[in-house]
Amino acid sequence: MIVHTLELLPVGDAAISAVLESLDRGRIEKLKLADLVATDITAAAFAAAGAFPRLRHLDVSRNHLGAKGAQQLAADVRMCPVSPNRVAFATNRVVRASVSANLGSPG
Repeated sequence: MIVHTLELLPVGDAAISAVLESLDRGRIEKLKLADLVATDITAAAFAAAGAFPRLRHLDVSRNHLGAKGAQQLAADVRMCPVSPNRVAFATNRVVRASVSANLGSPG
């Protein structure tokens, strides 16, 4: 399993976008981008980065995502189509239940 973790660094949207552009999206199964001061701009960059065909778990916990960014991640991020997917939004400014419902996964 290919896992990438970037955590506890207040790097913000520009640095996170650069990381997303440099990843080998076809190999990553789990991506943790927690506590990075990510906003809705990061959500848009993630959606624009293209498909992550093996990604099963995305953790964007403890960031500054609003409802718009969370909805964009839930609607636009293309993850592994054959397994249950999980996007973690803990302690962002969103209601997790409504976003989880859009992903088709339990809250």
